[in-house]
Amino acid sequence: MSNRQTHIWGSVVLLGLTTIGAYGVAYYAIGVLIPAIADDTGWRAGSLATAFSLGLLLQGGVALCLGRLFDRWGSVLAFGASLGIGAPLLFVASFAAEPWQFILAWTLGAASIGGGLYYNVTMPALGRLFPERRATALSGLTLLGAFASPIFYPLAAALIELMGWRSTLRVLVALLVAIVLPAVLLVRAPGGRSVRVSQPSGSLATALSAPAVYRALVVVALAAFANSAVMLHQLDHGGDGPFAGGRIELRRPERLLPTSGARYPLAPPSPHEPASLDGDLLSSRRHFCARTAARPRCGEHDRDDHLLHSR
Repeated sequence: MSNRQTHIWGSVVLLGLTTIGAYGVAYYAIGVLIPAIADDTGWRAGSLATAFSLGLLLQGGVALCLGRLFDRWGSVLAFGASLGIGAPLLFVASFAAEPWQFILAWTLGAASIGGGLYYNVTMPALGRLFPERRATALSGLTLLGAFASPIFYPLAAALIELMGWRSTLRVLVALLVAIVLPAVLLVRAPGGRSVRVSQPSGSLATALSAPAVYRALVVVALAAFANSAVMLHQLDHGGDGPFAGGRIELRRPERLLPTSGARYPLAPPSPHEPASLDGDLLSSRRHFCARTAARPRCGEHDRDDHLLHSR
């Protein structure tokens, strides 16, 4: 393998690891952290999810600023500023004593990480380093970046069960720094060249009102909404431990019945206690409630079932 090829794949691996760490900590891990934080502190999960939403919104503005920084001075300063600002803020979030403190620290930290270490910067960096082999480099980057959720979902869950959410967040931030710092120091994509372009005719409002533009924006917005909803709530649990719901859902999907927004087992744990979809479902549900932390919700469903069967 030539030195040029080694340089290409070395940069791809470094930026791929950067993408894995950035998305894994600032985007995916919060879906596992929120239930654990809510259980430990009593803060509302909906309030905590605000941090994720605000971080995404602010990330767009941060990306514009760091993009201009990247164009002017190259990748080192853009990557360094993103990591240097975002990592300490996420670390501070682990010490939050009030919900607003966590929301503020996470919003600013996640926006800083996302604005300078997501694909919107790592892809242009590879494109400028290897313009003649851009397609190959970007294919390798996206392939590696896809491992963010398979790695950080179970990793965050295991750490939470082992040491709690605060220590878990600190470990994840330390891991983020360790993963990203080599790319900050070793990947040196140049800044962009100044190119004078003619002033386009029409206003921004005219451009946005074009059918092709606003339809594309609507599709992207709906897709992002669906993706974020699944990412935040697919691991919401009704049992013991921050990842209990995820274990039940992944291991025994046939035992789940969505009822009134909650998950209940369709069959009891023992194979010697068969349950049907009708009469035995109520006893199975009560058995589940007795074994988990979902007791407050179960009282409401038991009253509903009593009214239903008394008719």
